Amino acid sequence: FARDRWLMAYEHRSADVEIFEIRSGEVEAPAAIRSTAWDSSPAYSPEGRRLAFISTRSGHPEVWILHLETGRLDQATRLRRAFTEMPSWYPDGRSISFVSRHRGATELLLLSVDTLEIEILGEAGGTKLMPTWSADGEWLYYLADEGGRWDVWRLPFPDGPAQRVTSRGAGPAHLGPDGRDLYHTRLDRPGLWRSPVAGGPPELVLEELVAEDWGNWALQGEEIYFLDRSSRPLRVIRHHPTTGERNVVAELPYSVDRNERGLAVSPDGRRLAVTQVIRSASDIVAVDYTGARLTSTGTLAQARSPSPGRP
Repeated sequence: FARDRWLMAYEHRSADVEIFEIRSGEVEAPAAIRSTAWDSSPAYSPEGRRLAFISTRSGHPEVWILHLETGRLDQATRLRRAFTEMPSWYPDGRSISFVSRHRGATELLLLSVDTLEIEILGEAGGTKLMPTWSADGEWLYYLADEGGRWDVWRLPFPDGPAQRVTSRGAGPAHLGPDGRDLYHTRLDRPGLWRSPVAGGPPELVLEELVAEDWGNWALQGEEIYFLDRSSRPLRVIRHHPTTGERNVVAELPYSVDRNERGLAVSPDGRRLAVTQVIRSASDIVAVDYTGARLTSTGTLAQARSPSPGRP
């Protein structure tokens, strides 16, 4: 507030964030989901014919499903909450887990794709993020802040107490192809790490991943797909941690947001989905309080997004 008058200044942000598909090195936004809203968190279904994602096109972040062969687009949730994120398909393709904030807690929820019914998974309360399923559907892995430190936990499905998997700090994770190792980031440092599910110290398997890109990587079989910010334009790289072999999958025409779940790979590895920022703006707005009325005095300053492809 200004000292000599009831004047408040705040920052107003807007952005056009879209999901692009990469096939045979070509990058294109599917026509069926193009919008001026915020579209993010892509996730391919187990059979590879559907793409779940989060969109604000209805006015709130909700789960939507794109049928890739027909272009049909379905709104799957109508929660109307401020935070709904991170869809993850159950292995049979009939349900989707995701997270949503309600009354100060971030819940793990399970959506039936057929009936659109939603149920809560695990105990209420706390903060739970980035759910991902084991291949047999018996465990749901997720990130939780317990005791002031983020670690990976797992929840037996359909019922049972949660178990801590990592104990030395971890970020979002994916289970390895054999189910014995967990690939995860660490929020306090760059890189991608591998930890035994049965317990043991983490091993660094990829150095280049930026810490803020905890959601801009994916695991497909034994290969790791990740965002390379050292290049201009940005690139998606495919890396094999055992052989060290790597190649460029695609160069991206636009920037990619940090601290966002933005990269997914189809089960057959032929399609990738990546969230890109087409346009963003940040305005500083001054508001003059006149009694009970609010009167905008206009924009004081503007900041625009960097040029396409810059980190």
